[in-house]
Amino acid sequence: MARASAISESSTSAAKKSGRHTDGGERHQQREAHRQLQKLAEAGRLRVVKGIDGWPTIPGKYGAIHWIGEGPSLAVYSNHSRLFDRLLATPGVHRHQIGDGEIQPLVEPQALDQVAKLIKARRRRAALSTEEARRRGFKSTVTDTTGAPEPRSCPDAVPDMGSSIQAPGGPVK
Repeated sequence: MARASAISESSTSAAKKSGRHTDGGERHQQREAHRQLQKLAEAGRLRVVKGIDGWPTIPGKYGAIHWIGEGPSLAVYSNHSRLFDRLLATPGVHRHQIGDGEIQPLVEPQALDQVAKLIKARRRRAALSTEEARRRGFKSTVTDTTGAPEPRSCPDAVPDMGSSIQAPGGPVK
């Protein structure tokens, strides 16, 4: 019995070391971070998704805004060198990690909208009201079936074409 518990403890610790196992506390922190980032991003209708590591991310065409640490701590990642100077010149963006081909400065929550515009962050679509959809000319997905023809009793039956078949030169005799 002692051997079985030793095996399960070693497999659990190996899973934790390899990163496959996340404890409930980390998942709770990720959910809380996702909720807080969504609250910050809702004014600009920014799309918040779960990143590969489980932490919330705002993806963009030229980079991504990541949640880092406690409180509303954000960092923007970009590997587009033409954006580096513009990102660092934005008020509320501070130098943090800068490499030859990539950058990850820290972003204050007040600068989120400006940084999102620079990296062309994905935005959530606004839902259309029924009146707005009609005004734009969209067709309804629900159709009225009162004028629909009666269904045939045998769905495999071929309709009788009769003498309605015509050749290019005229009716077939």
